[in-house]
Amino acid sequence: MRLPEYLSLRQFAGLAGISRQAAWKACQHQIWRGKALIIEALEGQRGGRSGVTYRVKISSLPVELQERLKRTSNATQIKLPAPAPGQGSEEMLWWLHHLKPVLAMPEDTPERAEAIDALVGTVVLDWQNRQKRLTRSTIYRKLQELDSPTGMVALKRGGRADKGRARVLISREWDEAVPFDGATRQKIADNLTLQLRAYQAQRANRKIALILAGKWLREQTEAYGFRPNDPDIMERICRVPARLFQREAAYQTVYDYTSDRDRFDNNLPRVKRTIAGMRPMELVVADVHPVDVRIERPDGTVGSSRLMAFMDLATRRVWCELLMVEKAGGVRNTDVIKALVAMFQDEAWGVPEQLYFDNGSEYLCGDYLDDAHKLACTSLVDQKRRSRIIRAQPYNASAKPIEAWFHRFEGDHLRHVQGWHGGKLGAPKRPARGKLPAPFKGGFDAFWEVFKGHLRAYEAIPQNGQLEGDSPAGRFAKFVKSGWSATVMAPENLLTIFTKTETRIVKQHGISVDGRKWSCRELDGYFGRTVTVKVPTLGFGFNELWIGDEFENQIGIAVPDIERAYNDTRQAKHSADRKRTTAAATRAMRDELPHVDIGVEILALGSGLPIPANAPSGKVSVSRTNAPKRAIVPEHQPKKTLKQQQDEQRALQETLNSISLHKRNSA
Repeated sequence: MRLPEYLSLRQFAGLAGISRQAAWKACQHQIWRGKALIIEALEGQRGGRSGVTYRVKISSLPVELQERLKRTSNATQIKLPAPAPGQGSEEMLWWLHHLKPVLAMPEDTPERAEAIDALVGTVVLDWQNRQKRLTRSTIYRKLQELDSPTGMVALKRGGRADKGRARVLISREWDEAVPFDGATRQKIADNLTLQLRAYQAQRANRKIALILAGKWLREQTEAYGFRPNDPDIMERICRVPARLFQREAAYQTVYDYTSDRDRFDNNLPRVKRTIAGMRPMELVVADVHPVDVRIERPDGTVGSSRLMAFMDLATRRVWCELLMVEKAGGVRNTDVIKALVAMFQDEAWGVPEQLYFDNGSEYLCGDYLDDAHKLACTSLVDQKRRSRIIRAQPYNASAKPIEAWFHRFEGDHLRHVQGWHGGKLGAPKRPARGKLPAPFKGGFDAFWEVFKGHLRAYEAIPQNGQLEGDSPAGRFAKFVKSGWSATVMAPENLLTIFTKTETRIVKQHGISVDGRKWSCRELDGYFGRTVTVKVPTLGFGFNELWIGDEFENQIGIAVPDIERAYNDTRQAKHSADRKRTTAAATRAMRDELPHVDIGVEILALGSGLPIPANAPSGKVSVSRTNAPKRAIVPEHQPKKTLKQQQDEQRALQETLNSISLHKRNSA
């Protein structure tokens, strides 16, 4: 395509990406960005205030603009199509059809003005078959939308070339004042953004952050060489807009992550859970919660209680035990164990298949509950599971539905009980300024009865959500009707859970555990040296012990020995009974044995052994004087001298040597 020789003022502004006013000034000064322009002034062409408009010679434009003009001309050349159904925008095609006589005339010429005058006031049917009167302002607006920098016509108005990029890097004042090149400006703007993000990451006050950011921008601007003489100018252009700071508000999450984990956790993504297909007691969630009711003790003091709750997720029933807090302390493992034992023996609850525990110290007893599940395995599924105890992630309260139940039960029920203070001991609910709510009268037992009444009411109220309009009691009744039954724990089996196995030495048919002597009828008839004992490990009182042999086969249940006075006949009778049991067990052992006379068997062993012949290797002859004598009477001999002793030793040695020589010669 052959390019025109001149560009109109509007075409020049569009090609250069500047406003019409900036293009007008460039034409007046005949220079743009240091490049001289060849300008042709046209008078009487509906130009500016003086009736003068300008045209720019294309050959005088900078090379980059000429290349841009060639590329856009090749890319945007479009013929004026006739309006046809289904082709492009009906409105645009309609305007192209009716403005075709105007577009055929050069821009800013009398011929185009005459064509526009001919259209003004014309009434035509628009693209929706409605009458439309063409006005001068509408015609000029549509011409502006359809005119391209090259004089070609586009079917629709294009978007901005810099769409998606900020037209102002920091502020208009700073952008227009600093003499830096584009790369330097962008670098400073990017570093300022990082600085503002760092302020947001510490949740800095907006006013303080903007002051600090302005100080930083001033230092950076001066560091790059721009130092105006007037300090007020620097103060004005380095004022950071609040929108830049607010734009980086997302980085406040960094502060939440490092310093306010509760706020951060509340915004974490959650996984939706369902109870579809779950059975009663398939999963029970346990937790401990302070009860926000002040209770008056019998002595007039005021205390509070702790709630140990176990929620059956399938029915949303809640097993509860209350503990009155005395002076200091909280819920112990012993208290949780007692609540669990009571639930295990309740026919409507029984032993859960899985328990979902917190990580608190009061739940250390959970490590021993697998034994309980093994004892109640007749109705449980998936027996190969390693552990039936699930530990919650630390500080992950939202994962436990029972946490929401605590809040709902407090708001719907307990706040109607006298003494409720709202859960904030530092700022409790007050009936009047300076007054605390009156405590609950009647003591802990009376409050426990009121609490159980509210719990029964909760289970009778229908719930939306996962219960789908059923009440907890109603949902449980459906499961019972369909054949579900609890797996309860027998009392004797409780002796094997919450314990650790130890070895004890049996002395006099008894053992020593916890500083006490223990025995039982089975142990009186046990003659092994050691036994295995299931010893409770969590500090609560116990009066029965499971006793087994070295292979942990049960022997019996031992109880502590009772100490009685010497004149108490019950002690003598008990001692006699134990002795008879031991004697009877001994006789039973004796009756099982064959008759054996070990003395006779030893003599038979000795007489039956032959003595092998062993000829002597030599004979020693001894000369005896006074042979008939059978005894030698010792007589007192005088003490021998040293020479006499040496002579006797020499004679003895010669005798031994002669005997040895004789034996060798004989051989």
